[in-house]
Amino acid sequence: MPSTSSSIGNIIGKKITVLDAHNPAQLGLEGTIINESRNMLEIETVSGTKRLIKAGIKFTVKSGNKSVAVNGKDIIGRLSERLKK
Repeated sequence: MPSTSSSIGNIIGKKITVLDAHNPAQLGLEGTIINESRNMLEIETVSGTKRLIKAGIKFTVKSGNKSVAVNGKDIIGRLSERLKK
């Protein structure tokens, strides 16, 4: 299900699964978002902390019983800028 940047809000603390990535080593990566910058997501996985370039990934964000598919390109920018829209 496609998502707009304004519909997902704050994703820090949410669980994600990488569905598609420019870097094949990131496919299927699962973890919890611990930090977000303009161009990067930092996630905590079972094998440690990973940094993902937003523009290079598509992922699902799990919130409760819902999962939302997100194209990383759609959320480029700082969280504070995204929440203002």
